[in-house]
Amino acid sequence: MDNNYNNSSNGHSSLIVAVSILGTILLAGIIFCILFFTGIINLSSNKDMNRTMYVVENAYIRSEPNDTSSILINLSPGASVTYHKDANKVYASVTYIGNDGQYNGYVEKAVLSATRPSVTESSTMYVANVKHSIYFRSAPVEDKSNIICEIPLGTAISFIENTDNVFAKISYNNQEGYVKREYLSASVPQATAPSANSGNTNIAYYMYVANVKNSIYLRSEPVENQSNIICTIPLGTKVGYIEYTNSAFSKIAYNGQYGYAKTEYLSRNSPNSSASVSDSMTVCNVKHSIYLRSEPVENSGNIICEIPVGSQVTYISSGTGVFYKIRWNGYVGYAKSEYLRFN
Repeated sequence: MDNNYNNSSNGHSSLIVAVSILGTILLAGIIFCILFFTGIINLSSNKDMNRTMYVVENAYIRSEPNDTSSILINLSPGASVTYHKDANKVYASVTYIGNDGQYNGYVEKAVLSATRPSVTESSTMYVANVKHSIYFRSAPVEDKSNIICEIPLGTAISFIENTDNVFAKISYNNQEGYVKREYLSASVPQATAPSANSGNTNIAYYMYVANVKNSIYLRSEPVENQSNIICTIPLGTKVGYIEYTNSAFSKIAYNGQYGYAKTEYLSRNSPNSSASVSDSMTVCNVKHSIYLRSEPVENSGNIICEIPVGSQVTYISSGTGVFYKIRWNGYVGYAKSEYLRFN
């Protein structure tokens, strides 16, 4: 009887020990899961540390591993970073070395890949995040002397690459140049007006008819249609800008009437069609160059020379309307006005 009692007691003690061990293991597992999912424990092996990875879509490097911290730099697809370690379930600690310096911060792990993505030479983006238009520049710095032209809100451009933390290199009208990155978007911007035919008649500011040979149409609707033309507005005319309507048209006020005009033909700067001798112009809207001619007519026998796109010329007179009389590099002659824009 004593033996039976001892066997029962030993069996009971073993069960208690087994339950205790199982409970300890279960508790340790729970604690491990909590630490792992909060990012305190990281199972990444040493071979995964400090390796090169690539950004597969537009991404931000942030100052902290969360989506509310400040943005240090925007990275384009194909950019390489040095991956250090996982910061939490979403973000990884990385280093990026760009043209303007080194950035240490955090990027979403979902946009990183060990394989470099195939990035096309250029992709379509749109002018956005601006009220009317942006400057297209010959160099990636803000300077009055490097402005080629204005690009209207909503215009599609060909994105080439990010130059630095501020500017991007793009192609517009078959010419390469630079614009501020903050004004580019992968999607077409939505009109801020409640509808195409809104009742808003408040003038936000004044603009001028520009970037056109003679005149533009004021229309009753924001579409190109022969039946909706109200009148023509001459080059250089001051108009009241009311609001952005869609990617092509803006609502304006002219001569007591309200209507729509193509945004690309409106500028905050007066084209000064009756400008003085000292006015500067830029060769634009052409792929390579334009002809300087001895007469204001197109003739193979009157070509003086070629003027490269982006060149600065001096305006002398309006010539015939189709041609401007200009001075360039010591030569005086005529060039087609559609390829010249007042600075």
